[in-house]
Amino acid sequence: MIEFKNTKVCDVCQTRYSENDYVEYPEFVHINMVCGYGTIFIDGATIQLDICQHCLKEKLGKYIRIIEEG
Repeated sequence: MIEFKNTKVCDVCQTRYSENDYVEYPEFVHINMVCGYGTIFIDGATIQLDICQHCLKEKLGKYIRIIEEG
C-alpha cells in the first residue's frame, strides 16, 4: 500500500496506523523485491508488500522463527 505522510496502511487488513502509534507503526514489515529470471512472477518486476504485525502473524505465523535475545 502506498505510505501516506506519517501513516502506514496494511495491504492485508487496510488498517491505517499513524506514526504516533509507537507500538504498531515501527512493527510494520515492508517487502520490496526485484524478481529475477525464471520467477513465478514477471521477470524484472518489483513486488511490494506492507503488512502489519497482526496480519503477518495470522497469515505466516506458523512459518516464522522467533529468536529471543538474552
